[in-house]
Amino acid sequence: MKQLNSHNFEEVYKKLDINLDTLGCVMLDNAHNWEKHIEAVLDGWKMDTVEIDHIGYFESTYDDEPYYCLVAHIKVTPELMEGHNRLELLPHINTFTGYKPHMTIGYIKKDETLREYYLKRLNDFWAGKKITVEDGINLGYKPEE
Repeated sequence: MKQLNSHNFEEVYKKLDINLDTLGCVMLDNAHNWEKHIEAVLDGWKMDTVEIDHIGYFESTYDDEPYYCLVAHIKVTPELMEGHNRLELLPHINTFTGYKPHMTIGYIKKDETLREYYLKRLNDFWAGKKITVEDGINLGYKPEE
């Protein structure tokens, strides 16, 4: 099934007076406006470790930007789902269909040979490993006031 994202339906969002370019995830600087609300819904929730299920990739959704985004897919656990479900209590738009917890590793030019080389090396080292989760929320840099 083709991966759908909100940009496939830009006309819908324009009619709703929503500018997709102003939306982001909690790691972008616009999340600082929501910091107190994010902290409130996550109050009492903690996650000590995450486990890397495997290393994979996403293709760029933009034709004029041919690249692969290498990602560590995170094993879904009840604790992770609880955090996700808590954050979904806040007003939001799912930019992509389906919940795919991941950490971005890096971007490489769209070259299948290079992609497969990195996927093998990274999977050999990282697949199945647990990583300690630091306390706090990554809201990105705080914009100057």
